[in-house]
Amino acid sequence: MNFSGMFTFLCLFLLLCFASCKSDNNTENVQVESSPISDSLSLPLNINEEVFKKNLSTKDMNISITSKGANDLKHLELAVKKNASDKSYSKAIQYDGTILDAVTADLNSDGKDEVYVFNQSAGSGSYGMLIAYQYNGSKLDSISMDELSEELSQKYLGHDSFAIEKKHLYRFFPLYNEMDPNCCPTGGRMKLKYDLVKKPTGLKLILNSFINEQ
Repeated sequence: MNFSGMFTFLCLFLLLCFASCKSDNNTENVQVESSPISDSLSLPLNINEEVFKKNLSTKDMNISITSKGANDLKHLELAVKKNASDKSYSKAIQYDGTILDAVTADLNSDGKDEVYVFNQSAGSGSYGMLIAYQYNGSKLDSISMDELSEELSQKYLGHDSFAIEKKHLYRFFPLYNEMDPNCCPTGGRMKLKYDLVKKPTGLKLILNSFINEQ
């Protein structure tokens, strides 16, 4: 083989080697880019996760109560309408803790039903919270509740529960003596009875009576 032939052969050989190396590099890059994401990666908690849902019906309205979120980012939506074709009136409330239940009642016998949502706050105290509204046909009116008096507050450390019996709302909580740990109240149980009364500022649950159930 003369010098010209050898030079041509050498050029072809180098060209083939270069093409082979470039092809290998491209294949390697594709493999890296297409590798799957590890299942062990932690994902953020879905703040839209549903944690409470209940539908209630009375002769005058349909109520939908839905709670979503996590930790202190929970949102409660209370939606009320007369029938399926009627406009829906709703309230959005941010809260913490746990929704225990939701009920309807007409405690003041005015022919308009109220909605009561019972909540227990997060933490060791589990303080009771009442979310209450009355539907007047065109909007939702909030219902407030008497604050605990100084006398009742002295032995109060949360752990409330609520119930509706006939035309009254009842609130219960354990009584703590001075040295009681949070886990172990020794003072009995307080039972409070409330009436729903219309005030100039709106509807309010007024304390009617209370008794220490030993």
